[in-house]
Amino acid sequence: MTEENKVVEKASELGIQQLNLSYDKVQDRLLFRVGLSDDTEIALWFTYCFSRGLWAALNGEAHLPESKAFSLSLIHISE
Repeated sequence: MTEENKVVEKASELGIQQLNLSYDKVQDRLLFRVGLSDDTEIALWFTYCFSRGLWAALNGEAHLPESKAFSLSLIHISE
């Protein structure tokens, strides 16, 4: 079993305590952190390209309402 599979398996057994999304202007990346009930933290860095593709997929497939103001704020963050 790979290390990544162990982390995923462990995360599925634990409860999520906190979700945090922040922007790192220096690296021009979004940092998504998941805090688990055993004080473990999983950190995922999302590039602009990945975030844009994820956002498009969520808007197209999940039928989420799109706010023009929110879309504009995402564009501002990414520049």
